[in-house]
Amino acid sequence: MSTPARRRLMRDFKRLQEDPPAGVSGAPSENNIMVWNAVIFGAGDFGVASCCHAKCYV
Repeated sequence: MSTPARRRLMRDFKRLQEDPPAGVSGAPSENNIMVWNAVIFGAGDFGVASCCHAKCYV
């Protein structure tokens, strides 16, 4: 079933693959477009690089 939310997530995923923002990566889980895994890199406190792994439920 294709809902507006699923179509939007597929468009966003395609755009993320074609032009990823610096320090950010993400993708839906293999069996559920509504569950995403993401990794965000950035400067943490005191100028030390940090990384955040997240699972997002849409």
